[in-house]
Amino acid sequence: LRVNVSDNRLAYTDHPFEGDVNISKDFCENQVEIITPVCDSTDSLYETLSNINNHVKEVLNRQGEKLWNSSNPPRVLNESEIRIAKFEGADKEKEQYREYLKTRYGVWKMLLSGIHYNFSFDRQAEEVLTNRFGTDKDSLYLKNLLMKKHL
Repeated sequence: LRVNVSDNRLAYTDHPFEGDVNISKDFCENQVEIITPVCDSTDSLYETLSNINNHVKEVLNRQGEKLWNSSNPPRVLNESEIRIAKFEGADKEKEQYREYLKTRYGVWKMLLSGIHYNFSFDRQAEEVLTNRFGTDKDSLYLKNLLMKKHL
């Protein structure tokens, strides 16, 4: 979550990374989501992630903001401080989905943030694994926890 350096309150500015393919937002305008490109090694992934993270810190520092360092949000006085992520054009559906989530679960849960990751196999690895386990691509990802004991 982006917060103001001066008071550790949620930043009320627009997301400063519009159009950056490596930085997005999740459920609210304050969240920063880092998206790494496909990397072919762990070292390459760490280097890429570090470079993107440094860029995020530089941009936020220039506007008097920083990333909140806890999974639990900072003190929020009322819901009006929590801005649903705004999207334009073809991505407008994402905003509508977030409005649905706000109605369904409440806006407070949208502030629970933390580090999570998604991963993908390259096509060759997908093919080998789907053949090895006799499954399709979707099942390969959805059942990866079951496969850990076999890999």
